[in-house]
Amino acid sequence: MKKVLSILVIFTGFYSVSLAQWIIDRPEKEKLELSYFVYPVVYTVPGVGTGTGVGASLLYGDLNLTVAQIRGTWDFDSVLIEDIPLLFTQQITLSFAWAHLRNGKFTLYDRGIDSSKEPLMDIELENSRGVGLELSFYFKQRQVQLYAGYSINDIKLRELHKRELDDFETAYKQTANSFKILDVYKPVIVRYGLRWDNTDDEVDRREGFDLHYEQYRSLLDFLMSFRISDYSFSYYLPSEGKKSVLATNLFYSHSQSSSKKDFLFTRGDEGTKNECVLKALAGETDNYDSSKMTAEEYCSIYDAGIDHYLRYERETPVGATTLGGANRLRSYPVSRFWDTHSAYVGVEYRWYFAENTFDFNWVIEKGLFRAMQLAVFWESGSVSPDANFKQFKDSVGVGYRIILGGVILRMDYATGAEGDQFTAFFGHPF
Repeated sequence: MKKVLSILVIFTGFYSVSLAQWIIDRPEKEKLELSYFVYPVVYTVPGVGTGTGVGASLLYGDLNLTVAQIRGTWDFDSVLIEDIPLLFTQQITLSFAWAHLRNGKFTLYDRGIDSSKEPLMDIELENSRGVGLELSFYFKQRQVQLYAGYSINDIKLRELHKRELDDFETAYKQTANSFKILDVYKPVIVRYGLRWDNTDDEVDRREGFDLHYEQYRSLLDFLMSFRISDYSFSYYLPSEGKKSVLATNLFYSHSQSSSKKDFLFTRGDEGTKNECVLKALAGETDNYDSSKMTAEEYCSIYDAGIDHYLRYERETPVGATTLGGANRLRSYPVSRFWDTHSAYVGVEYRWYFAENTFDFNWVIEKGLFRAMQLAVFWESGSVSPDANFKQFKDSVGVGYRIILGGVILRMDYATGAEGDQFTAFFGHPF
C-alpha cells in the first residue's frame, strides 16, 4: 500500500510541476443564457438512506438557484443560491443556503480504522434548521477562488436507537446530553478556503489539476473549540481528443481541538454544582430553558456530553473529515471511519460516449446536454490518531453518469471488505 501511495505522490507531483509551466486558459463564456430544469430526485446514500422528491434549478451564467423538496429517510426542504454577483461584477459573489429538516436519521460509528462495523447507535433528528452565507472572490476565469462562509444551525434530537454494546449506556447518555447542548447553544461554524482550479471546465473537468485547501472552525470556544483542515489535490490526464480521462485525487484531513475544563462546575465539585443548579432555577443562568432540560442536566452537560467525542480524554481532538459515503470509500456507509487524521487516494478512469452537445427547450426543461459517461474506480483510505497510517480500507467499483450543462447525475456501485453499496448522487466524487 505504501508503494502505491508513493507512486501516486510522485505521479501527481511530477505533473503538478510540469503544469506550473502550462496554465490552462479556460475559454470565456460567449453569452449569458438562461437554463432551467425541473427534475425528480432519487437518492441512495450508504449510511444515510433513500428517498425521492422533486428539484428545480435555474442557471444564468454563474448564478445558480436550486430548490428541492425531499421525502424519505431524510425529509427536508432546501434553497440554495450560488454566486449572486456583488458590486456589478462576477468576480465578487455571495451564496446563500437554507434548509429545514423535518425528519432525518444517521448512524454513528466508533472511532478508529479498526472499529466495529456495528454502529454505536442510530440518531434521529426532527424539526432542525440551518442557514449559511458564503462570500467568494474569483480571479481569472473563475479558476482561483478565495472564500469565507458562516452558518448557524438549530439541531433537535428526536430519538437515539439503542445498540447492544457493552458500553452502550455510557455512550447513549453522553450522546443524548451532547444533543441537549446543541439545542441550547446553536452550533456556529465558519469556514474559509483557497482553490486553484486549473482545469478546462469547472463542472466536468477533463484536463489539468485542482488544488483545494479548506478549514472549518467552531465558534463555541467557551464550550469546546475545534479546527478541521482539509487538503485536496486532483489531477486529470485526458486521452487524445478527450474521449476518456484518468482522474486521480489525494486527500488529507486533520483536526485540532481543546475542551474547556471549567464549564459550569469543576468535575466532582458538588458545592459548585449545587450553586449552579440554584442559579438556574432562579433564572440567573444564561441560556437555561426548563422546557428542554432540568437544571441538574443543564449544570452537568459538560461532564456528560463531551467526553464521548473526545474518547474520554480531555485533550484528544474531535475527528477530522470522515471516510465513507458518496465521495470517499464508496463501499462503506457515510462517516464509517473517523479519527484525528484521515487520508485518501482515489483513481477513476472515465469514458465518454453519446457526446452530441445540443440545446433542448421543453416545457419544464431548458438547457444543454453534453454526454454520458462510464467509469471504473479504485480508492483506498485510512484514519489514525497520530497520522501514522497503518491499515487501509479499499473500494472498487463502476459508475454511470449523465453530463448536463451545469449538473452531473451520478450512479456508482462499489464493493469492499464490508459489503456492497449503491450510490445515486450529484457531481463527480472529485
